[in-house]
Amino acid sequence: MVYYDIDGHIAGTIGFALDITKRKEAEAVLRESQERFRQLAENIKQVFWIADVDITETLYVSAAYEEIWGRTCASLYASPKSWFDRVHPEDLCLVTNNLAKRGSGAHSFEYRIVGPDGSIRWILDRGFPVFDETGEVYRFAGIAEDITERKRAEEERARLEAENRQLQKAESLGRMAGAIAHLFNNHLAVVIGNLELATTDLSGDAEIRKYMIEAMRAARRSADVSGLMLTYLGQTTDKGEPLDLSDVCRQNLPMLRDGMPEGIVLETGLLSSGPVVRAHPKQMHQVLNHLITNGWESIGHNAGTVTLTTRIVPVSEIPKSYVRPVGWKPAEDLFSCLEVMDTGCGMAEEDLDKIFDPFYTTKFTGRGMGLAVVFGIVKTWGGAIGVESRKNQGSTFRVFLPLVTDKLPRASEKATEAHQVEQGGTVLLVEDQDMVRKVAELMLKRLGYEVLAASDGADAVKLLRENPDLIRFVITDLTMAGMDGWETLTALRKTRPDIPVILVSGYDEGHAMTSNCSERPQLFLQKPYSPSDLRAAIDKALKKPVSTG
Repeated sequence: MVYYDIDGHIAGTIGFALDITKRKEAEAVLRESQERFRQLAENIKQVFWIADVDITETLYVSAAYEEIWGRTCASLYASPKSWFDRVHPEDLCLVTNNLAKRGSGAHSFEYRIVGPDGSIRWILDRGFPVFDETGEVYRFAGIAEDITERKRAEEERARLEAENRQLQKAESLGRMAGAIAHLFNNHLAVVIGNLELATTDLSGDAEIRKYMIEAMRAARRSADVSGLMLTYLGQTTDKGEPLDLSDVCRQNLPMLRDGMPEGIVLETGLLSSGPVVRAHPKQMHQVLNHLITNGWESIGHNAGTVTLTTRIVPVSEIPKSYVRPVGWKPAEDLFSCLEVMDTGCGMAEEDLDKIFDPFYTTKFTGRGMGLAVVFGIVKTWGGAIGVESRKNQGSTFRVFLPLVTDKLPRASEKATEAHQVEQGGTVLLVEDQDMVRKVAELMLKRLGYEVLAASDGADAVKLLRENPDLIRFVITDLTMAGMDGWETLTALRKTRPDIPVILVSGYDEGHAMTSNCSERPQLFLQKPYSPSDLRAAIDKALKKPVSTG
């Protein structure tokens, strides 16, 4: 400072010199720390934010905010609450409640935001209080992290786990259904065979004959249920052919409308021609009947509409959720789409994973096999079936089948009349179930054949070796102890390479004929069968030459 003499002139100065090295060093450290913080905050992928104690005013937000939220940092400073505008409407209440409950502690929660382009991002927001020197909270700071990829990975993992559960369930159901069908068909073969043989011995007006016919009808219906289970498994013997899907729909419309209750209207939106798919007419009739019936049953006694449409869709339009079979991988770019939409009661989301299971139904009047059969048929032809439904908002089922380039074949004139096979001779019957063998033996004798019966493959080989020229053909069961049907067939052909063979099983043809055995039978016959079925099978088998490979 300056001091003066008595005349007012400057006499000198007095000053102090302070060592501020430490302060300068501290300021340098602070500047360095601030720069490091700035570099860190501006370059991390997460959003670092600082807000007032009520989190109503944003004091600082890092540059990552602009990329994740899709708006500038300056806009947030100008309107501190504007970040709420991006929060997904369904999560806004969640965010508000979590912020309200934070108190003086930390908070952490997840929510979604909607980008300017409509894309959805998941955010993990973690905040913590900042205290002043008195211990009071005077602001909050935190990090908002984009966890969209992690959430997608979690969803994909959950989807794969759900698919795996569905595959395991389908495999288990498949084994069970196949075993039940085989067992039932063996027993039903005895029941139906004995009933048919008994009714032929009774006069047409005998009262007991009527009872037996009713029992036989019930047994055949039981056999049909067994067949439906096998259809659900996608195991079918029907051969596919090119079909115009829209034309098949038009041909079935009268029948479909006749079966609908009053007050329910069947509307259509069918292409003038096509799409052409490979399927079987009878099975396509089943698909239509089950889907349309499912639609009007869901409407119940109310007035409503079932809509049937056909179109061609790109694979990109096929949804990934609620499409069966699980793990279906479409190999083509375009697919045919058969759509059945109803205005019925709809289904809850938890029911959608079960509706294609056998005997599962959400309707009191349902039988529980219709959609399972549709699923099996669609799976057989390399397609898929999807469903969209909400409670009280109706349902939409879409069947996707591969397109075929084949033109529909012209109707060809059938052969005038096939030559009849001469009946009679000796049959080698191989069956390990006593009751089944006895019924089959009686049927064959009624058809005019002599029968040599064997209870296993080894006995059958012995009988053929003892009577190589006597036996005209062989009927052998597939599933037997010791030598099975394929091993028996191979052994018999070593003795008589030209011997015709009919392979019989309670399993369906798709399951039974999977063997890679070089020897092949002339025909497959599924149990239970009637005398007329047996006669037709023998007639066809004896017309076919014996071939190997």
